[in-house]
Amino acid sequence: MAETIGHVYLKLAQMVIVTFIVIILLYRKRQHKIRALNWLIAVFVLADLQGLAELLIYFYKVHVVKLDDPSLFRFNEFHSLIYALALLVLFFMTEYMRMLRPNHWRVGLVGILWGGYFALLLKDAFGGFNWEFTKENLVMETPPQTHSFDLWFNLFQLVLIGFVAETFWKAYATSHSKENKRVSLWLFISVFVFGLVALEETLEGFFGVLFGGTFGYKAIYYSLTFLVLAYVYVKYPYYVFNVPTYVYRIILSTTNGVFIYGAEIDNPFVKEGEEEIVSDELLAGALSAMTQFMEEAAYGRGTIRLVELEDRALLVRKEGNLVGMVIAEKATRMLHSALGQFVREFNETFAETIETYWEAEAFVGSEYIIARCFPFVEAKDIIRTRIGSKTK
Repeated sequence: MAETIGHVYLKLAQMVIVTFIVIILLYRKRQHKIRALNWLIAVFVLADLQGLAELLIYFYKVHVVKLDDPSLFRFNEFHSLIYALALLVLFFMTEYMRMLRPNHWRVGLVGILWGGYFALLLKDAFGGFNWEFTKENLVMETPPQTHSFDLWFNLFQLVLIGFVAETFWKAYATSHSKENKRVSLWLFISVFVFGLVALEETLEGFFGVLFGGTFGYKAIYYSLTFLVLAYVYVKYPYYVFNVPTYVYRIILSTTNGVFIYGAEIDNPFVKEGEEEIVSDELLAGALSAMTQFMEEAAYGRGTIRLVELEDRALLVRKEGNLVGMVIAEKATRMLHSALGQFVREFNETFAETIETYWEAEAFVGSEYIIARCFPFVEAKDIIRTRIGSKTK
């Protein structure tokens, strides 16, 4: 919380940077039509709103009420509610990176900690408050750092950021690409530093003491994490589709089941001498037949979106007259979004070719679309393609 004019200047500088990041992310979303960037845009918009709330609280308690000790202001920590929402958005984004639906026990644990923090914050702020906004009534006996809601918030922050760090580590460990591993490692390290600061704050709450201000104004270190996030997703906007799972096949066909394109992907789990038995063409036709059967038998509309086996998942995404299919180790929401992005970009890039000529050599440049939409995929024809390269 900003308590000095120095803190105010730091917060203003942070807000200028965050606002600039939001503008760039909005531009990137419009430029590449990446809907999944909404997650990052929401995180940074909330970060901006949190900074604004912190400055308004500072102005009110210092220049309006003119408290002798601004750190004792009754509503000092209300800005943290917005900050908590930003963390929740980041948490759910990483949950969708690793699963189709958020894990129940992780969401439950984070929800319990957030609920406890929220309830205690309201109880602390409004307990004994008679709605008279006098200087005496707006001052508490002890600073917020000594109150129980602060410990609950630190626990919420620590547990949540631990889950986020785990996701980025899994992304790093799963990938076989040096480019992708480096970006994932940047994200993991930045979030890990965030976690260390959160751990210190949690221990301070448990023991009721400050450890000599080792990290000083901790908002600076939290800001570093968000700056790394911004750098990665501004430079590599398609990295938002990164998932800690393995993709075995990417197939594209018409809605009538006519095979158009299939990405040849290295499979590190297939032993030497073994080959895939089922062709991409056969899979495209079989899926089309299965979809038609389901529509007619169940009087349904649309396309099958997901077929799950014990150790594989088939994701399907229809965009216009094209159907994209991905066979992966497991289904995740972000992987489904990446598939939709791939089908849209492929259709926009090769719209005329699709209508007249369906041979594989007609789709030169497809590897760059795959490299962007699936930055974690190890396709044979894009091994040397850098993440974020422009279509040639």
